[in-house]
Amino acid sequence: MSKVQMLTGVEREQRIKELLVYSNIELESKTKAFYHENLRGLITGYTKMKKSELIDAVKDIVSSYKESIQQRAADYLDAFGDSDFSYDLVVSFYSSDVPPKEAAEIIYQRIQANKPTDTTLAKSKPKQLRLVLDKIRATAESSSEWCDAVYESFQELILPVLVRVNKDYKQTNETRTADDFMRVDGDAVLKWAKDTIEWAANQDNLERGWHKVSFALALTSGRRQGEIHGTTAYEVVDSSHIKATGLLKKSSDDFELVFHCLTDAKQWLQALNKLPEKRRNQPNSRVNSTIRPAISESLGSKIEELGFKSYKNSRDFYINYHIDRFYDRMTHATEASYVKNLVGHSTQKIAVSYIKMFTR
Repeated sequence: MSKVQMLTGVEREQRIKELLVYSNIELESKTKAFYHENLRGLITGYTKMKKSELIDAVKDIVSSYKESIQQRAADYLDAFGDSDFSYDLVVSFYSSDVPPKEAAEIIYQRIQANKPTDTTLAKSKPKQLRLVLDKIRATAESSSEWCDAVYESFQELILPVLVRVNKDYKQTNETRTADDFMRVDGDAVLKWAKDTIEWAANQDNLERGWHKVSFALALTSGRRQGEIHGTTAYEVVDSSHIKATGLLKKSSDDFELVFHCLTDAKQWLQALNKLPEKRRNQPNSRVNSTIRPAISESLGSKIEELGFKSYKNSRDFYINYHIDRFYDRMTHATEASYVKNLVGHSTQKIAVSYIKMFTR
């Protein structure tokens, strides 16, 4: 059996992107050593394959990657349309041999025309542009170098804004005082969430009332709205722990996290599965454009009644409820380290931004 080399999600995607540039004729000319080197970490058993099987394996991997990229790009277009830049616009630049730097400047100017916030320009737009460029890579041969150059040029254009955003973010966290913290009655909030989940688990139909169930599920799990209503898969581990696969904002689609549930785990999953069919397994674009506004409109007053400003505060509640009741410096070291492990972050950088609520 081949020894498996563990790759991170980023490393896996980069290796597949490197395979995208080869045509079928070029693949035929490669040696088995080439395939052994490039398939290491992507599949197992490659050392025992014939060359024809190795070629087919590469084609299958590349084909699956192209399909996933096209779906991600389609989700982006559904959510954002042509307000700043579209796939058709950017691919026309490539087809017309527009220099990468010039293409990046046009895209930058189109974004600026809509007067985005600094955070949107520095954080959201690069992600959207990457999705569009990845779709071009997947559909246009020999486009990788041009796409990389466009993205690098765009990053250079937004660098001053990115530096400013990061500086402001750091300063906000460093100067925050106790008066800046939200205060909620954690026990009362959790009782409402548990009661709501218990009620939902025993319902036959949640066409009415699914909005409050969604919020209760988030409060007791720390899962994002896109993970409650999206394609994240859940599995009960024991009475208080659930395994989640396919979380948002992770480097790999198969990333797994076993999280502590603040209510009975089996009941939590039963309530989740009772959500209406149109409110489950939805792409993130649909969650953002349809489900999120529906919850805000229906549940806004209840969210405020519980002491929160928005649905997003459910994640803050989950984290700070744990800190206020389960955190032990002797066991868990720093609060940032504790939060990192609690919600499955890869680093501690963002963790401190969640520590902003009193739940006692």
